[in-house]
Amino acid sequence: MTSSADELVSEFCVLWATPDVEKLAAYFTEDAVYHNIPMQPLHGRTAIREFIEGFTVALDGIDFRIHRQLSNGPLVMNERTDVLRTQRRRRNTPSGRGNLRDPGRTDRGMAGLFRHGRDH
Repeated sequence: MTSSADELVSEFCVLWATPDVEKLAAYFTEDAVYHNIPMQPLHGRTAIREFIEGFTVALDGIDFRIHRQLSNGPLVMNERTDVLRTQRRRRNTPSGRGNLRDPGRTDRGMAGLFRHGRDH
């Protein structure tokens, strides 16, 4: 069981290497908000799941190479390079994420789920 927000974000990032849409979407609360800048924010686990599915359909996986990660309670921010993998090529994309989780919620045996995520 994940015990901190920092560990939860790290665990979530690793899962993108072999993306499972249902597993990734399960990291968000039903009322979560995910904002991949500059797109419009997505509201709710269903909308986030549909985004993940559409985003990953053409990818073999994404390797999140985390350079720095900082956390303070439920707030986690990381500086990373995302390596988008397909059978034909790899693409490096500098990125960052701020994730909040609600430590009072539990679901599927996890210490918490994301309530707000933002990618820049």
